[in-house]
Amino acid sequence: MSQKTFDNKKPMGFLRSVINYAITPKLTYAGKPVKSQKEKQDTAVTYVWRYHNEISN
Repeated sequence: MSQKTFDNKKPMGFLRSVINYAITPKLTYAGKPVKSQKEKQDTAVTYVWRYHNEISN
């Protein structure tokens, strides 16, 4: 396991960076915090079904 690398990092370093990314607050380019909200979608979905039966002679 000490020879394996992820993104050229050892496993513990890679795991540390993934956890660090997950727990740090996210900021926009302007330095404002990003608020995660679930977006409601009230749009209807239309399904189109085509059936083409060709009769050969």
